[in-house]
Formats: sequence, structure tokens, C-alpha cells
Amino acid sequence: MSWALFLRILALVECIAFLSRCETAPTAGLCGDNSPAIPVPECRNAASGEPEACDAPGTVRLWAEIRPGRPGETLPEERDSTQWSSATIPGWGSGHELFYSLDIDTDRLFVAYNAGLQIWDIGGDKAEDPERLAVADGWRGDFFTPFQTGENDFLIDDVAGVALGDGESLVALSGRAGVGLSVWTHSGRQALATQLYQDPATATRRVRVVELGGRWYAFAGGTHGVFVYDLTEAADIGPCLDNAGELCPGVYRGRVSDQVTSVYIDTITRAGKVYVANSSGIGFPLQIWEVPEPASPATAALRFSGLAGALGEAFFELDDFFYLAVVEWVEPSWVLRIYDVTECLDRDGCGSLLLRWESALSHLGSNQLLTYSTSDSRPFLYYGLQATSLEGPAIEKLLDLSDFPASVREITAFGERYTDPCNGLEIDYWGDYYSGNDSGLRNLSPRVGKFRGKYFYRAAFGILDVHVTTSSVIFLGSFESGNTSRWSNTKRNVTN
Repeated sequence: MSWALFLRILALVECIAFLSRCETAPTAGLCGDNSPAIPVPECRNAASGEPEACDAPGTVRLWAEIRPGRPGETLPEERDSTQWSSATIPGWGSGHELFYSLDIDTDRLFVAYNAGLQIWDIGGDKAEDPERLAVADGWRGDFFTPFQTGENDFLIDDVAGVALGDGESLVALSGRAGVGLSVWTHSGRQALATQLYQDPATATRRVRVVELGGRWYAFAGGTHGVFVYDLTEAADIGPCLDNAGELCPGVYRGRVSDQVTSVYIDTITRAGKVYVANSSGIGFPLQIWEVPEPASPATAALRFSGLAGALGEAFFELDDFFYLAVVEWVEPSWVLRIYDVTECLDRDGCGSLLLRWESALSHLGSNQLLTYSTSDSRPFLYYGLQATSLEGPAIEKLLDLSDFPASVREITAFGERYTDPCNGLEIDYWGDYYSGNDSGLRNLSPRVGKFRGKYFYRAAFGILDVHVTTSSVIFLGSFESGNTSRWSNTKRNVTN
């Protein structure tokens, strides 16, 4: 069987799982699967893997440019779901919340978990030790349309939020069939988030929030394309339970694309327009849509269609150039690629995209995710994936794009390694968390991560954790693995 056929079957299996809205607990690993969640120690013995004092003989130092938040302290229970199993209800306060995605704005961390929304304070001294402020939980009945399915269904996928000032936040939360997109507000330090709107008629997966013309909009990929919602209108008229726009006029604005499904999306704004990158994985082309007026998304213009088999997307701007990062299947492996799309947007469409950088990936899973964020002014791209049986060194990638496209530094490539005592593999800082390694944590799946300042927040399924860039961060030289010499290492001029 060819890898291409294998991956098509894998995608079909994922699609079936998506339609059934049910996942099962991962099987126990042969080595680790530890609970509770213990952060990575600074040093381990190179041969035994046991934690050691860093001045002890035969030790290796795992921390390089990143260390765990509050090192040496077990993760708080509210951010540790390593004890979850398929026999437990994954509800709020049970210790079985499974962290799917996150978003950050100013001092608020918005987290999507399998049954709802969490809002955390990460301002000031809370940055390294977040304080949970509010929860909206479907199993507890906080949604207008209650969850009516099996106790282990996973109904929430993604979150996008914005801090409006004066302690007010506005949040869009994606939900699968029967839950749909919902809109929430939160104020100050209240213990509950307040629901403004819910549209259970439209199943959604990834969601992004943008501001245009003084109004906030949510773009959500779902089973019938990319849906657009006016969040400002939802805040004005809420609370309201909708049915694809029939009951709450003015909130649901319609669809951008006619693609049958949309699993991955990302957005950028440019010159008063929103651009949406949209794909559904293997067998579907990636699309870039120009949306000049989100209130009338049906008028959107298709500017690019291609790259069949793209997963995970990240749209970002660097030095007035616009880039799109995707994960593509290129026989015989998945490849992380970054394309320059500036001319494609400037010229109202293009037949191809300019490839600027690529790097092969080692994992074969069909659900792979990309997240762009900045650490102060330093841009980073994070590659995560849905897989709970990882072993060996880092599979996730944290890429410093400060010198892109001349070079890309992989922060996850630094730090020393030790030999795992039970599987014989070389283990690094990030691999120390993986469930297949002796030190690893149960249910660990590195999905989505974002920076705020020097703090990197990661939604990793079984844990919600914090990592911190160290004071000894070295920004000399470059890591250029995957760069191809036939591409220019200087930024090019764009002519219109």
C-alpha cells in the first residue's frame, strides 16, 4: 500500500470520527503515561534518565532557550488532565478537561476544552502561574442548547477571543454538530462567562476573530464552508439562540466559500479587507478568499486554489510581506512549507504560490496544526499535532522567524539529550513530556501554542502548561534546516 493511499484511508477514518463526534481514550504507553503532570527537570542523568543535580557527573542539561513555568512544581489540578480515561466525564472541575486550543489577547488566555470555554488571567505575576477566572461548561448546562450526546464526546474544537478594555472580553467558540458556534462575554474577575449567542445549526471546527470597520467578526470553518458571524451584533442583541440566521437576524452573515467542508482556516487583514485561507485536508484544494465586506461574505472573491492535501494553516505578515504556512503531503512524508503570498494578494489572485522555506516532518497523523504568535516583536511559528502516543525527541516544532526568509531557527532543536531507560531512544526537553517515554505524561498531545512576551502557553490535550524563554537565550547564528539554497536568502521587492 502506498503512503498516499494509506493517508487517504487515515483521513477517512478521521472524517468518520468527526461525524460520530466521539473519540476514545488513548491506550497506555509501554513506558511512561505518568500522572500527575511533573515539569521537566533542568538536568537528568544521561544514561538512566533520572533527575540529577546539574553538577553531578554524567548529567545533561535539558533546558536551553526554554524552561517550564514554575519549575519543580507539579502542575495545578485545573491544568492537569493526565488522569482522564474513557470512563470519566470530561466536565469542568472534574480534572478531565481536555485542552484543545487557545488564544491570547493582552492579559487574557482563552482556552477551548472538549466541553467548553475557560478564561485565564495571565497578567503581571499571573503570567507564569495563570489564574482561572471563568468557565462555560456544556456538561454543566451553560450553553443555550445543552449537550445531549454521550458522556465522552468531544464537542468543542477552537477558540478566538479579544480583550475589549476595561476588563471586558468577547469570545467566539467553535462547536461540532449540535453545538455550533457560540459567542461569549466576560467582565473583570467574574466566575462565569455569559453566553450571548449560539447557532447549533452550523457545525464548526477552527475559528478566527478579526476587526474591520469598527466591528468584530468571527470566521469559522465548518461542514459546509467558512461561516461569518458579526460578534458586535451578537453583543448588542444577545442573548439569542439562532438557527443559521433565522431567529437572530444580523449575527450570522452567511458563507464565504462553497467548499463542502472546512477543517483548517486562518485569516489576515490587509488594506481594509479580510483574507481567509481555507482547506479540508487530503483530497481538497487550499483556497485563499478575499472578503472586502464580512457583512456580505457571499461577495468574496477566490484568489487562489491549489496545494491539494494541505493541513494546518497560519497566515502572517513580516516586514510588509504576507506568508502562508501549511503542512503538505509530499511523497514520502509530510512537509512544513512557508509560501510568500504577497503578490497573490496584491494582484487579485495567482495561479501558484512562491515557496520560501520547507522542512520535512516525521509524523504521519492526519490532524496537524500551525499557530503564529510573537514574543514581544519576535515572530514564532508553532507546529503541533493530535497524537497521544508520541515517543522519542521533539515532534512539535517551535520556529523563530526573526530572520525569515534568510534563516529559520528551531527553538525545539536546542538542549541536550538523555537515553530513555525503557525504549532506548534519545529524549530532549519536549520529548520528556511524551507519553511513550519513561518520563512522559498520559494523554499528552501538543496541539496549539502561543507566546505572550517571554511566556509560551501550550494546549496539549492532557495538560495546559506554560514555558518561559530563559535569560540565557542566544540569538546568534541561525538554524537553517530545511532551507533550500535555490531560493533567495534576502527579502525580495514586490512589483505590482
